[in-house]
Amino acid sequence: MRGKGELNKNKVESLYLDGFSGKEIAKILGAKEDTIYKCLNRNFSHLKEHNKAKRELKKLQDAEVKKLTYRECRKYMSDRSFIK
Repeated sequence: MRGKGELNKNKVESLYLDGFSGKEIAKILGAKEDTIYKCLNRNFSHLKEHNKAKRELKKLQDAEVKKLTYRECRKYMSDRSFIK
């Protein structure tokens, strides 16, 4: 049985492998950031490079989606006509 302050390490690991940061994991699980960072450092430090690469890929994908969305918006209405 888990105590009040104990984390599910499997859940933390799966979220970390999905590319979430410690801050995001804390928000999802409703735990303190310090608790999540300690758990990551103690148990999953060997996954740090994997997570870093995954986060960089996610950042590039988000930038590409933002760029394409902006392009599509401008296709139908220019900034000048939007302001009027």
